[in-house]
Amino acid sequence: MDKFNAEEQATLARHFSNTDQPVFVLTDLPEMVKGALFARYSRSPKTLRRLFLDEFQDGIEAEAKAATVGIGRAADLYERVFIEYGDDSVAQLAGVHVAVEGASNILTKVIERGRLMSYLEQSTRYMPYNDRPDGRWRYHVPAELTGEARTSFVASADRAFELYTKLFEPLQEYLRSQYPQPDGTSGAAYRMSIRAKACDILRGLLPAATTSNVGIYGSAQGYEALLLRLLSHELAEARELGQAMLAELKKVVPVFVERVERQDRGGVFIDYLRRSKDEARQLLRSLTPAMDNDDLDSSRVDLTDFEVDGETKVAAAILFELAGVSDDDAMAAARKLSPAERAEIIAAYTGPRSNRRHRPGRAFERTSYRFEITADYGAFRDLQRHRLLTLEWQLLNPHLGFDLPPEICAIGAEGEWSGLMRHCRAVYEELRSATSETVAQYIVPMAYRIRFVMEMNAREAMHVIELRTTEQAHRNYRVICMEMHRLIAEHAGHQAIADAIKFVGESDGGLERLSAEQRIEDKRSALASRPAP
Repeated sequence: MDKFNAEEQATLARHFSNTDQPVFVLTDLPEMVKGALFARYSRSPKTLRRLFLDEFQDGIEAEAKAATVGIGRAADLYERVFIEYGDDSVAQLAGVHVAVEGASNILTKVIERGRLMSYLEQSTRYMPYNDRPDGRWRYHVPAELTGEARTSFVASADRAFELYTKLFEPLQEYLRSQYPQPDGTSGAAYRMSIRAKACDILRGLLPAATTSNVGIYGSAQGYEALLLRLLSHELAEARELGQAMLAELKKVVPVFVERVERQDRGGVFIDYLRRSKDEARQLLRSLTPAMDNDDLDSSRVDLTDFEVDGETKVAAAILFELAGVSDDDAMAAARKLSPAERAEIIAAYTGPRSNRRHRPGRAFERTSYRFEITADYGAFRDLQRHRLLTLEWQLLNPHLGFDLPPEICAIGAEGEWSGLMRHCRAVYEELRSATSETVAQYIVPMAYRIRFVMEMNAREAMHVIELRTTEQAHRNYRVICMEMHRLIAEHAGHQAIADAIKFVGESDGGLERLSAEQRIEDKRSALASRPAP
């Protein structure tokens, strides 16, 4: 935790719900400042309160005014409607920014599971993990671990961070030799792109216990659902966060989180969530024979379910929307069309898209695809952020093998990389025996693969595939999304839909962040040259 002097504490107390805890609420700040602060947060090593003091404090004090008029009356109104009448939609009217610092990567996925909230997480791409604040590496030690299990976990996590740090500069040197600075590119943009690629490659060494900072914005209703999810979770870290977050939210939206602590409401729901999962797990263990997961040679993507007549349904949805006919008549008409005629309708509806942000209407939501994906945990972390689709994942374990980046082999570190993976696998088995497979996840490095499913309609598939194959995308999930696109066209046979998904990148992005970093530098230069108001 940062230490603040008396003057800093006085300033922070006006804008944060506390000055000495890792969970806090932003208060009495303009909404635009909150958004900018969280955006800066994702790419800074600083804690949010330190970032505010260093970069946002000047100019804020005079503009931030407390909106106190009518607060009591509004609270009374909300309480009567929310508690007496049970109108949950009222809870959607109160929005809160919450910061969570020092959360493990396991916990961040629990936090970010909800669809109806906004999250911004500290990036492993922009943040090297080769420093030791307060003399220790940045990872969470599970409270469930004691004695020899705890000692073994700490030693193994330290070993992972030490190898990450050892390889960081040799890898950057190799990348500079492979990707010389292009003419016309600034030194700052080039250095940042080299560092980002090194971070991308080396993040596979980091255990899932690696900590991160998360910015959250959501309605009070969203927070109520998040609190119930946290408080019912089997991991102590999640339950502790739930209690800490509840305490902070009670300071700013007490009415909306009141039900969480009521035994007849939140208590019953928490018991239900906890019991249903435990009972289902026990039943499956008794009914399903034990199955061994053999290590895989590589990541894979399978299209496990789709609608054969998906393009017919999309054409029918277009007819329903634009031709003024009933749903049944639209479907009957679409079935009579030839494949070429359906493709022509879909192409016309898609229109002349000039960039990936130009997306067609909701007719593309009429058909869907279910993909089973086995990929490294780092790639999963990025794809998991697409919350509008259905995404479900299995527990992280070392049984599906791990990725070995070619650059690691090129710098002669293949043996050290593989040695760490084998060591962490052995420690995982030790921790699983001592605690549970859920707790044992913490020691698994991000290079290990995890199995998950992504089910999405064609409109969301367009968004995911095009966004995650841009030039700055990490190559691991770029390849996954390119394969999704191929499967839609070839396996599902939906060529017209695949043709509409036109902004699909290439397999090798080189220095993925170079052009983006150069654009940032250009904007900074333009801003610096702008005359003062």
